Amino acid sequence: MRQFLGESDMTLLEVVSESIRQSCSQLEWLRDFRGCQPPTTRWQAFVDLVKDWQTLLAGIAAIIPASIAAVFVWKQIDEQRAQFLQLSERQSHKARLRLARNASLISQRLDRFYAQLLQENFTFSDHSLDEEVLEDVLDAGIMSGKSNFEFVTRYVTCTQRYASLCAIYAEHRQKEHLVELFKELATLDAMTDALYPFARFESELLEMPIIEGSIIERYLTVNLRRGRDISHSNLSELLREKAFV
Repeated sequence: MRQFLGESDMTLLEVVSESIRQSCSQLEWLRDFRGCQPPTTRWQAFVDLVKDWQTLLAGIAAIIPASIAAVFVWKQIDEQRAQFLQLSERQSHKARLRLARNASLISQRLDRFYAQLLQENFTFSDHSLDEEVLEDVLDAGIMSGKSNFEFVTRYVTCTQRYASLCAIYAEHRQKEHLVELFKELATLDAMTDALYPFARFESELLEMPIIEGSIIERYLTVNLRRGRDISHSNLSELLREKAFV
């Protein structure tokens, strides 16, 4: 650079550079010198704190009303849940009260099925249960828990199996079908008896009765018999042959 500038210009440039360096040093010293700043007041400290934490404070300000709204919403949900549970309980009790009446109707219908099986003078349509009655049985089971629903599901399945056997026997009149018909009828009668304690609020569970040969014979010779004379019936012959054991 010296080859392009004269000695006087170079000297002037050095003087200017030194002056700039001194000015920068003074500014740096003034910036670092805390003692020359006026003391911070409490109000200024508060303002600085708000500036530093304004994002957090804004978040807290938003959370407070949201929390209050959430409390009211949660309370409303609890009230609606309580109302729903109360309504469900009322509907369940109503279904159980209907079940007591329907169990009696089913028992009467099964007695008639039994008498017709003894005489063997029936058609398929004579052995069908009312669909509305079965719907009420299902409603009572659905509204009272999984175990009870399983019971009524098996109950409805048993009625369907009985109706299917009736259709087969009405057409073919084979002895093995008659044996199965009596077994299904005894099973239905035993399961219908199991409905009563639940329908009368004596028990909260529908207990599946034990179905075995001795139980089937008891229902066919005592419960369903109702004082009828079965000495010369097809059932008497099946009992002598131990068809249900």
